[in-house]
Parts: sequence; structure tokens; C-alpha cells
Amino acid sequence: MYVAWTEFDKYNSSNSTDSSRIRFAFSEDDGVSFSPPITVSDKSGNATDDDGTAEGTSMWIGKQGELFLVWSKSDTLWMDISRDGGRTWGKDQYLATMLGGWDVKGIKGLVRCNVMPMISGNKKGGIYVVYGAQEWKNGPQSLYYVYSADGGKQFSHPLKINDEKPEISDVSHAQAVFPYVELDKNWGYPRVIWYDFRNSITGRFVMVYSSVLKKRKPLANTCLMNQPIVLHSKNVFYGDYIGFDTWKGGGKAAITSFHEELQKPVVEILEWKGKKAQMNNSAPTLILNHNGDGDSLIFSTNMPGETSYTFEIRNGRSIVAQKVTESIRHPEFGLLDFEEFHLSRKALSPGLYTIIVKRKTRAIKKNIWID
Repeated sequence: MYVAWTEFDKYNSSNSTDSSRIRFAFSEDDGVSFSPPITVSDKSGNATDDDGTAEGTSMWIGKQGELFLVWSKSDTLWMDISRDGGRTWGKDQYLATMLGGWDVKGIKGLVRCNVMPMISGNKKGGIYVVYGAQEWKNGPQSLYYVYSADGGKQFSHPLKINDEKPEISDVSHAQAVFPYVELDKNWGYPRVIWYDFRNSITGRFVMVYSSVLKKRKPLANTCLMNQPIVLHSKNVFYGDYIGFDTWKGGGKAAITSFHEELQKPVVEILEWKGKKAQMNNSAPTLILNHNGDGDSLIFSTNMPGETSYTFEIRNGRSIVAQKVTESIRHPEFGLLDFEEFHLSRKALSPGLYTIIVKRKTRAIKKNIWID
């Protein structure tokens, strides 16, 4: 049994005499006892729990029993290898530059957010290291991986995982964060899941996407959800990680979602059957984000299969707001063609309102109370 972790002299300390390092121990009696901890990282990081901290350690066991350990420090992806069960380690190896570091700031509606590295492999002995980085300085967060087919001696150049192509002028809806990688038993290759903002213009809604990693490129991204997750405000903590596991014939992912009635984060299970992990057919969507960081209420809507639909807010019989939206990208709205509408709270007096998304005989309604 192997365990690796980050050790702080003093957590969250800005004192230059306090530092962080990657530590390791092993057990040969099923966890009854462990070896004395040893330090794997050759260079220490700071102790402030940010990009300069040696953190985000993840481990993979190779075909010959080698231990591959990766982590991030100072905007850099590092790796070390042990070939004797963790008793001794080599020199830290540079794998890639993580532009912007693992500690991601500026993501709307998230208290904190990370793109820490993770490592996995395929059944043929290939090694895959997944991590996040900015596409350009102060640009969108994207996900990448490097691949080795020779036991970690050489790695490929970074390959991008999320297939969204961001515009330089607006990157708020091109973010990909919280990567998690695991060997998919249905493919024999690693699968990655992550939070993706591509379907939200405002960056206040997020969805879970997935891709299988191959040697030369990842497979096309697929969405695992029918409806977006609300990112309410910077005061709501959604956790630091998501995860999944697979078996022959399917898989399950555990994510943090937002409960509309409870108005707080909850753990949600996404399940798929068969070899492909993808969303099912979607019904009409109407989601409200109370947007605790701003003045506006934000509505996310979708009516797949229609060429247009009407969004309405009513107070009794009175129409407070109304907008007709038409599909311009396709002949009809697709499963992931979400539209967003804003309404200032100042425009609404306290009371009960009905929100309606309708098209001919199809409609979805929700009642909301505005304080």
C-alpha cells in the first residue's frame, strides 16, 4: 500500500522559513504499519497553499511495479519515479509548464478552483499525465495531457483535451477545470471528466464533460449532463474534486451540483451504460441562478428540437418580461444550445412570479418568490 501527500511546516503561512514538500510512505502489512515517511520532492515549495506550493500529488503503478509520482509547483508539472517500491526515488523531472499554475482564480461562482495534475495509464503500459493550464497568459483554463510509451523515459508534447476553441475577446465560457482521470475498464484507456463552461455565456452555469485519451489525441468530448449546474456565488463552496469509476458495461461519476430548492450544493451521481459516456436526450430546460454576486437573476433555457421559443415572466396575468429566441446556429436547437436571460431584481417588486418557456404545445413552468 502506497500513500503520498503534501506536508506543510505551517499551513497557509507566508513566512519564508515555512515550506511544503511531497512526502511518501508504504505499507507491507495491509496498512497495519507504515514505513518512516521520506521526502520525494528535491525542492520545497512555499506554505501558502497556492501555485508556489508543492501540491496535487497523484500516483500510478507501472507494469513492472514502478511508482510514478506527479505534482505541481511554481507553474510547473513535476514527476519522480521509484523502481524499488518507494524505498528510493530519483531526481525530479520536468514534464510541462502549467501556465497560470494549479490554483485557478477568477472563475465566477466558485470560492476556489484547481487544475491539479493526475496520472493514469493504459493496459499496454502507457502513462498519461493530465493537468490544467492557461492557453495563453491570462487566457482561458484548458486541460492537457502528456503521454509516455517507454516507462516514463520520454513524454509527448502537451495535447489539449477540451475541444472548445476560445475567442481571445471573451474567454469566460471557455474554461475547463477540476480534471479527474481514471482507467476506463470499457476502453482500456484513461478517461477524463471535468467541469466545462462552454455552454454558458455568462460563466454562471457549468456542465460535466468527458473524453477518452489515446496515444496521439483524445476522443471527441461528450457531455454527461442534461442540465447545467448553477454557480450561485463566491460564498458557496462546491468542493475541490470530482471523480468517477467504471465497470464492464458502464460507469458512475460523483460531482457537486446545486439543489434548486435547498439553495445549496449537494453531491450528485451521474450514471452511464455501455462503452460511451454521454448524456441522454434532454427535455425542455428552465433553470434559475439567483446570482448572489450581482443584481441580476440569470435564467438558462433550452428547448431542443424547436426552431424558436418564448421566454416569459408573469405576475398573475401581467407579463413582466418576454423574449422570443430563434436558433441561428442550426435549423433547430440542439441538446446543448442553452440560452441565457437576465433580469434585474430592481425591476421586480416582491411577490410570486411564474417563469414560462413555451413553444406551441410544449411548455415548462416554474413559480419563484422574489423578496
